[in-house]
Amino acid sequence: MFVDQRGSNETITRAEVEYALDWYLKRLLGPWLAARCYVRLIHREFDAKNDKATAKAYFINNKDPRRFLIELSTKLKKAPVLRALAHEAVHVKQFAQGQLWDAKGSEGLVCWKKRTVREKDYNYRQRPWEKEAYRVERLLYAAYKRHKEKEKIIF
Repeated sequence: MFVDQRGSNETITRAEVEYALDWYLKRLLGPWLAARCYVRLIHREFDAKNDKATAKAYFINNKDPRRFLIELSTKLKKAPVLRALAHEAVHVKQFAQGQLWDAKGSEGLVCWKKRTVREKDYNYRQRPWEKEAYRVERLLYAAYKRHKEKEKIIF
């Protein structure tokens, strides 16, 4: 995995952000596919309209399902950063494995597991890809914390 990290968050080191993302993706994708992903990770302030958003993951383009952009809010503390990163790693997995992608030329339409879905037909948390991301995020973050304690990893 190649991570192009821009900006920073004063509550967590860039080294831990990169380590955690690598750890998450290896568990979600396996080491072979994780190693072939490129992630641009940007720490930035979200404007007032998007303050509820803590992170976003996108394809960099629909032609290459292994190039991603993740944006993390600089306002988050360490634990929420790691949880948001786990959540976005699930979306990276969904894109990289072809489970989720934007329907070409159709604003607000996505393909989820070979089915075209209109985003506005669902509340945000009820979208099937978000339900999976929230469920797996909790498990992944808990496993990461146990891993760090067991291996005595300190950043």
